[in-house]
Amino acid sequence: ATDEYNGVTEYSGYLNAADVEGSGCIMDNFALCVSNGTKLQVGWRDTDSDGRADILDVDPETYLTPYSPDPTSNPTPTYTGSATVQTYTNNNPNGPGNDVTINCIADVQFRVDGGPWMYATPDDGNWDDPVESYTFTTPPLSNGTHIIETRAMDSVGNYDSTPSSDTLTVILGNSPPDKPTPPSGPPTGKILKTLVYSSQTTDPDGDYIFYWFDWGDDTNSDWVGPYNSGKTGSAQKGWTKQGTYITKVKARDIHGAESDWSDPFSVQIPRDRARFVTIFTNLFEKYPNIFQLIKQFIGV
Repeated sequence: ATDEYNGVTEYSGYLNAADVEGSGCIMDNFALCVSNGTKLQVGWRDTDSDGRADILDVDPETYLTPYSPDPTSNPTPTYTGSATVQTYTNNNPNGPGNDVTINCIADVQFRVDGGPWMYATPDDGNWDDPVESYTFTTPPLSNGTHIIETRAMDSVGNYDSTPSSDTLTVILGNSPPDKPTPPSGPPTGKILKTLVYSSQTTDPDGDYIFYWFDWGDDTNSDWVGPYNSGKTGSAQKGWTKQGTYITKVKARDIHGAESDWSDPFSVQIPRDRARFVTIFTNLFEKYPNIFQLIKQFIGV
């Protein structure tokens, strides 16, 4: 703190505060009182009246390492992370102006889905450093998606006001969808004519379902959906060549579990005679003498 008897207003301290010249207190004439200027220069300020000096009243930061793999089949995942105290900005016009604190991490807590806060464990066995690594194992988690949060507390009682979080999906004994029904649709068709085929199955866990139709010609529908469990899925197909095509379908739930292939369903695509008639009709209409040329060419 600066002198208050020399008639010069001076700024000093972590808060860059002005002294009070002629205050009549300790920095003026050694009286047993402390002026408001001296208090500020030595960091004696509590703006929000919470019992913590401003230079120590800074929330710590918490980091939570996302759990892997996600989704997981582990109902009690173990998490790791770290917590770090934060510093108040040093506004001292004198000296190097380093941001410092005497705070340490005093605790780290975690909770699941907004429930009660529980205690994590420091990796080194004690909460007594400005940076602490921690670990914890959650209580058993149910099937579904959960939000895991952590917050740190420092040695003067500041909590991290913006907890770190991880969203984790737990899949316990996920069952694949049942075997779908064979593709249902027209058993015959025409070349290039679009046909619609459908199938249906259920998922034991009630998950959403995707369907994959194999058209028997090295092409497929890719995954179509999602559909509610038990709902029918459908896809369109137009074959480009005549032939007999053995189609089938399988299902997949939203967690990636796939069913067995359905029983096959045969589709016949015969030669399109009407199409060839149309081609030759158009050809003779455009070139009326072509038949005579063909006869001469083959020697008939």
